[in-house]
Amino acid sequence: MRDFMPVQCAPERFVAYRYEPDYLRGQSQYITNWKHAYAPSRIQYVNSGLILDGGNVIMCGNKVIMTEKVFQENPSLLPMELIHRLDEAFQAETVIIPWDRNEPYGHADGMVRYIGDGKVLLTNYCDFDTDLRKKMLDALQPHFEVVELHYEVEKPHKWNWAYINFLLADRKLFLPRLNTPEDEQACAQIGTALGIPREHIELVDITGILRHGGGLNCISWNGLQEIRHLRLITSEIGSTESETTRTRHRKLISPMMEDAFTPEVLKMVIENDLGHEIEPHFWKAFDEAFAECWNNEIGLGNWVYDGQIERSIYEQMREKRFLVDYGYIEKLCKIALEFIEQIPGALLN
Repeated sequence: MRDFMPVQCAPERFVAYRYEPDYLRGQSQYITNWKHAYAPSRIQYVNSGLILDGGNVIMCGNKVIMTEKVFQENPSLLPMELIHRLDEAFQAETVIIPWDRNEPYGHADGMVRYIGDGKVLLTNYCDFDTDLRKKMLDALQPHFEVVELHYEVEKPHKWNWAYINFLLADRKLFLPRLNTPEDEQACAQIGTALGIPREHIELVDITGILRHGGGLNCISWNGLQEIRHLRLITSEIGSTESETTRTRHRKLISPMMEDAFTPEVLKMVIENDLGHEIEPHFWKAFDEAFAECWNNEIGLGNWVYDGQIERSIYEQMREKRFLVDYGYIEKLCKIALEFIEQIPGALLN
């Protein structure tokens, strides 16, 4: 299902495409029109006009990963022109990785997955293809911190590639059950990478799907951004605090505390008010934009016009390819400024 459905690249933005994979040439009965499977009116989408495959699109915040097969699927476009079209469609920087030629579909989701905080999880190429592993690291490391899977077994299972094709949904991590020692090793490694405890990981028998080259991520489609809320979900799973306790913790962050006017404290204040954590790569960009506006636009003693800070930060975030709602930036700024106003000496009237 993921192969033909629109890709969600922001809370209110999906990207549709032409699903015409070469591996289904002559088998048009298997090419699904996504509008017949889901009501288009239920989502906001743009049509890229490009030939893509949902299994070859890995959204990673302000970046998107695809294998080089995307060039073969769009031969009428020059590589740089295609990259530009992809950047525009997904409002993200396109990162191209090698195509694992042992897998005819050219999908990225059987090779690498985004796990949040600027990190990606790489399948266990270190166990069986060191040349491809090196090429993958060369492609990924300039953009991400790479965490690698590795299985300590005498006889690797032929389907152990499918662990990386996991499904994260309903506060649970779903992995294929192969009935080998690799099962628990995969649970431990992927669970640790995502911050999900073992009791919230389910092993599922998908033998019939694996026989046809599919996996859990392949056959599903998420209507919400799983990684955006991952930290909140995992913290909720492991939390036994009552609302009273959480409220008491919020009171500990005081504008009178030492070093109150720091990015670290402001981040805690904003997160407490929002009720969820802000991903580090987004916070870094927001903090830099806030500091740029504060130091170079407002200046000591200058007048601040209504909406000046919000507009400046919003424009800077857009320049950094963050597809963010202006209202969300307004909310972050409001929380931050209300706290800063209470810090002695932070503002001069």
